[in-house]
Amino acid sequence: MRKKELMTPITSSKALRIALEDSETSYFIKTNFSYPEHKPEIFSHKWISKKGQEYRWNIEIIEKPKLSLKGEGEMLNIALIEIDSKNGRIIRRQYLRSVLASEYRQFLRNRESKQ
Repeated sequence: MRKKELMTPITSSKALRIALEDSETSYFIKTNFSYPEHKPEIFSHKWISKKGQEYRWNIEIIEKPKLSLKGEGEMLNIALIEIDSKNGRIIRRQYLRSVLASEYRQFLRNRESKQ
C-alpha cells in the first residue's frame, strides 16, 4: 500500500526549486561543489517534518565528490534548507563542506532529536 502524501500548498518539487533558486544556496553550490567536468555525483532528498502546528520541507542538495586519495571515507558537501510548506519562505539554511557521511548522519540525528 502506498503511503498517503500530505497535501501542502508548496509541493516537494516547488520546495526544491525554491532552494535551488535561493541566492545564498546558489552561491554555496557554485563555490563549494566540484566543477561539472569532474563528474561529481549530485542528488537531492526531500522530506516533510512537523514543528508545532507547522509543516516544513527539508531539502538536501548533496554532492559526493570523487573519493579522496587518503581513503578517509565518503566526503560530502551539503546544502540543507528548511522551507515553510504554506508560503515557500525559507526558514533556515545550513551549509556543510567536506563532511564525512557518518558525521552527517549523526548531525541529522541530533537535529531531529532537538525538534
